[in-house]
Amino acid sequence: MNMKILYITLSAIILIGGAVYMLSDNKAFADILANIPPFQPGPPVCGGTEDYTNTDAPKVIKSKKIEDFRFRFDGSSAVSMGDDPLPSGRYELQMRRIDGEKAEMSVKCTDPCQRILDIKTEVPAEALDRLQKIIDDQKLAEINGWYKRNSALGCSFNLSVVYDSQEKLTAGGEGGCSVVPHNLGSFTFVKLFKELAVSKGFEFVCK
Repeated sequence: MNMKILYITLSAIILIGGAVYMLSDNKAFADILANIPPFQPGPPVCGGTEDYTNTDAPKVIKSKKIEDFRFRFDGSSAVSMGDDPLPSGRYELQMRRIDGEKAEMSVKCTDPCQRILDIKTEVPAEALDRLQKIIDDQKLAEINGWYKRNSALGCSFNLSVVYDSQEKLTAGGEGGCSVVPHNLGSFTFVKLFKELAVSKGFEFVCK
């Protein structure tokens, strides 16, 4: 039974019983009221969401130069790109700057059948600028510090971006779809990583 409903029910029983005693002994009724404990809300149940968001995290990132990008999420279903769907599964996307001209990219996906896509290669440093454009277009700086969790299943994500200014953009969630910000277009990042991988001759398929 929900703890709040139980508390209200017990309180009503005590008050009704106390009213009977009150007719003969006001002190007895006062003692009963004094012993009713205050209601203490318990943890969320039945998929309720706990919010651990860091509200002090800055919502504006001044730098546009990414040094390190990491994004992990569960993609439970394939997203079509015309006749070429993206693999479904658990994704890990990483890209870090090597120097002014090169960056190292890796993408890993484990699908529901435990088949794996695992690619690691060098790409032009301008790929980091394209990542920043996605971040700007989706206004992801606004979710900096976001972290929510609930008891549902099917969705989780963790985003970490470090800039040359040492500014950071971080967000995460565990549980059902309510823990994922509405503006987080996960597969938009995958689409870019696929384009880069294919341009290097890789097959973007879990095997």
